[in-house]
Amino acid sequence: MLILLLAMACSKAQLPLGVEPVSTLEVTAIDPEGRNVDSAKVFLNGKLVGMTPYRNEELKAGLIAIRVEKEGFRLFTSQLVVQQEQTYSIEAVLTPLDPTEGELLITVNQDSALVKVKDANDNVVVETYERTSKHVLPAGAYVVSAEKPGFPMAVQAVNVVVGQTVSVHLELVDNSQPPSLDFQVVEDTVEVGSMVTLTWQSDGVRVIIDQGIGERGPSGTEQMVCTQPGTKVFTATAYSAEDVATERKDSVYVVPKTVIPPTLEFDASPDTLMFGEPVFLQWHTNGFQVAIDQGVGLRGPDGTEEVVFQNPGKKVFTAIAFGEDDT
Repeated sequence: MLILLLAMACSKAQLPLGVEPVSTLEVTAIDPEGRNVDSAKVFLNGKLVGMTPYRNEELKAGLIAIRVEKEGFRLFTSQLVVQQEQTYSIEAVLTPLDPTEGELLITVNQDSALVKVKDANDNVVVETYERTSKHVLPAGAYVVSAEKPGFPMAVQAVNVVVGQTVSVHLELVDNSQPPSLDFQVVEDTVEVGSMVTLTWQSDGVRVIIDQGIGERGPSGTEQMVCTQPGTKVFTATAYSAEDVATERKDSVYVVPKTVIPPTLEFDASPDTLMFGEPVFLQWHTNGFQVAIDQGVGLRGPDGTEEVVFQNPGKKVFTAIAFGEDDT
């Protein structure tokens, strides 16, 4: 690899305010005998920008990764720290591949990941911790893997082809991301003693809901009775396989139950009677029972009854109807 740095003239034109100084990059490719290799692909920071011979007159300062590739040749890679208002020339030497070989370019999205390449016999032929690596291998089938603590292993099968460069990119996905969780109390307001409905949906492995409900699966619906008035807050917590949690809250307002007393029709007849004659009681209610004093006691919601008194005087009967809630 040959890198030439050509210094700019000492006197520099004054740039307009707000214009960032740029540099120039020239990339050419040759074979080991010095012959030009035209139409090789040029990549800057992983992006295809052109073919050799390549020239870029708007290069900004910073670190850039350069890759030059062409079928039938081994990859050329380099890094360059670009400074302001400079001209850089890179001559990439491309070595022809062996007639039985191909090249494998491996990239991985995480630092310090262990990358392995196994052949068809499950033998490890490559082992590296580099995020970007290139390897000349005999043509054939391989399995490329990347692993790192805290991440599930990424695996990809690949065929290395004679005279070609095959690229493989492995993505290690961070499993520490919290699970999603949608949690809702369906009703806004309920009466004491009424059912409240909870629904939830998560991409985690389990959900725990307070207020005595407990652990449930990642999605579901459940009902419970609210026995006390006031605002009742429910908290649901979803957990991933790695026990990373997501919490959601929702509430329902519980109002006292509206008490409607039962109806009651009650009559004692006749209004006046002779000593020893019976008085006839008659009642009807939409409740479930009626209590009548003067020794009559509890009766059903509808009925008639005769009562005979042994003593003269005014008798007052009181009937009380009871509903299901003892109203």
